[in-house]
Amino acid sequence: MNKTALIVVIGGAVLAAIFIVAAVVPFSVLPYLMQALSREPKGAVLVYEIDPQSVPDVKKVDMSQLVAKIDSRLNPSPTVARVRELDGFRIEVALYSTDAAEAKHVEQLLQRAGTLEFRILANKRDNRDLIERALAEPSKTRLLDDKSRLLAWWVPVKASEKVYMAGDSNLALCERKTGDGQTTEVLVNNDHYNITGAYLRWADVDTDSLGQPCIRLRFNKPGGELLGLMTTYYSPDQSTDFTYRLGIILDGELYSAPKLRGAIREYAQIAGSFTMQEVHNLVNVLNSGSLPARIRPVKK
Repeated sequence: MNKTALIVVIGGAVLAAIFIVAAVVPFSVLPYLMQALSREPKGAVLVYEIDPQSVPDVKKVDMSQLVAKIDSRLNPSPTVARVRELDGFRIEVALYSTDAAEAKHVEQLLQRAGTLEFRILANKRDNRDLIERALAEPSKTRLLDDKSRLLAWWVPVKASEKVYMAGDSNLALCERKTGDGQTTEVLVNNDHYNITGAYLRWADVDTDSLGQPCIRLRFNKPGGELLGLMTTYYSPDQSTDFTYRLGIILDGELYSAPKLRGAIREYAQIAGSFTMQEVHNLVNVLNSGSLPARIRPVKK
């Protein structure tokens, strides 16, 4: 085969590949795909650095892992940003879109650490002494025993959940001043189950019994077994009609606290006053996993 014929064959193969991609990729995704292939972002360029207060030693942070998790969080589909490591423990996030709303959305996603915890809320029936101590020492956010072991701590409550918390007289609630004003906090118990996002297999968008957007979670086998043990142990007391609340904590904030009616194992649900956009954001964050370190914007 001569050189000209070879060029024609290769060119035809490339065109065929392009037509195949166009046929199987949704039309709405093609602009993002073509931008990603061009490797030339046209939008805002955001630069972040590791927050030194989030880790004992910045130099020990695995930057490749951090970049991979951020990339997974921002680009589940379609690709919206190019993420790469810079020197000085910094990360560049370059957006393909010039839309200001898209940039704001990306900034919100990057503010999250992606941590997930399941905790039993302290209650006045089982934890009265602990609650009285916590309320008597309002300046302390964490309660320790005489051997400096963590017993309980205060967790901020998502604004949309405050009304549900305030209606339960069994809980320990307090108001704390913050830089943005004032926030409601609830006391949660430390426990030996320690169920975190490390046991999460995947998160997905779902709707609750009222048809409202929510998040569906599936845990791996060890996580499902732990969750089953916890929720069985804290099952309702039929003799007194007492029920425990399971606190679902995202990035250190209580998002939901359903009453435990029975054992929960492999599957769980985070329901609340969510918009569909919030649910999609949280699903992306949870599926990418928690970041090895918090990041913050580099001051210009």
